[in-house]
This record gives sequence, C-alpha cells and structure tokens, in this order.
Amino acid sequence: MPLLKRKEWNEYAITQTFPICLSSAVDCGQPRRPENGKLNGAAYKYQDTVGVECGPGFYLVGADTLTCNGNADWEVPNSGEYPECAGLY
Repeated sequence: MPLLKRKEWNEYAITQTFPICLSSAVDCGQPRRPENGKLNGAAYKYQDTVGVECGPGFYLVGADTLTCNGNADWEVPNSGEYPECAGLY
C-alpha cells in the first residue's frame, strides 16, 4: 500500500508530518471518453493509466493519457487539458 506524507501547516511553519495511506481500493471509475475517440485501458484503480486516441479524421488536443489519483479523480499530466478529439476540417 503506498504511503505519502502529509504536512500540516500553520501561518509560520510546518508543525507536524504524519503518514497517509492510499489504498489500491481507490477507484476512479471509467473516465469520460472523448467524442470521436477511444480509451485504451480497462483498469480504473489508484495509479492506473488509460491512454486516449482519436478516430480517423480527428486529432488529439490535450493529454494522451489519464492517471487515477489518490482522490479517485482522473489526473491530466503536463498539458493540464482533458483530452478532446478535434476534426481536421
């Protein structure tokens, strides 16, 4: 089970550090499929990654992968944009 450290802050400094356990039972559910695109991956638990690709005649705008985070949300790497498939014309 992954272990992260959480820091508790006050207005002056970090007062205490204590562990938080993230269980593999965290489930993000199936991410939203972009219109005219498809998802590659069938596992939707903590740290699982799903790839995104677009159908013929469309190109990807935004991230090409999504990762399930410890808050049971799909995280978008680097670009910060949820993937969408745009038409070539």
